[in-house]
Formats: sequence, C-alpha cells, structure tokens
Amino acid sequence: MNASRESMIRAVQAFALELLRSPLYNGGHAEAWERVARACTFEELLLGLGHCAGYAECARIMSPWDSPSWRIADALANAAKTFAALLRAPAPIDVGRCVTAYRAELVALLALDRRGNGHQAMFR
Repeated sequence: MNASRESMIRAVQAFALELLRSPLYNGGHAEAWERVARACTFEELLLGLGHCAGYAECARIMSPWDSPSWRIADALANAAKTFAALLRAPAPIDVGRCVTAYRAELVALLALDRRGNGHQAMFR
C-alpha cells in the first residue's frame, strides 16, 4: 500500500475516532464508527464503513423527516459511502476536504440538535 493510500486511511480513521467522543458516543452511531477507527486491514475498514452506512440508514428511517437526528444520520450515511468510494478509487484522492466538510456539517447539526433537544446527546 502506498503512502497516499495510507494517508487516506488515516484521515478516515481520524474522523471515525472523533465520532467516539462525547456527546457522540452515547448515541449508537459511535459504536458503528468504532469498527472503522479500529480496522487493521483495508478490508476491515471497508466492511466497517458499510456497517456505518447501514446503521445510519436505519437511524435515518427511524427519525422524523428532516429533524436534526434525520439530518445527522443522513450525513453519516453519506460520509461512510463517500469514504468507501474514495478509498476504492484507482488513484489516491485527497480525502481531507471531504473529512473537513463532513466534520463541519456534523458540528452544525450537533448545535442544531442541542438547541432543539435541551442539550441532550444527538443520536437517540
């Protein structure tokens, strides 16, 4: 595996590690992203991202449409699918911009969820 591919993997795993911190950890999505953060092989990483996308899709279906929890689940599902696609690309791609964009989106959604739910953890 070349250095660029390894840096892509590190960026995705760093994003996953951020999701393990509170207030995110208490919600369920963090448990799925833990698989990504702890993946030791490329195959485990892709499998973990698939698990994250599936979990987030289920959470989105269970959330009221367009609510903060629906938007958060949608963002996490899209992030997992995007990262998996980028990691499988034939040539290494800078995933840093994607990580930055998803991180900013989640921060904004967290703030929206805190205002709407009296500072409760977002993934209920």
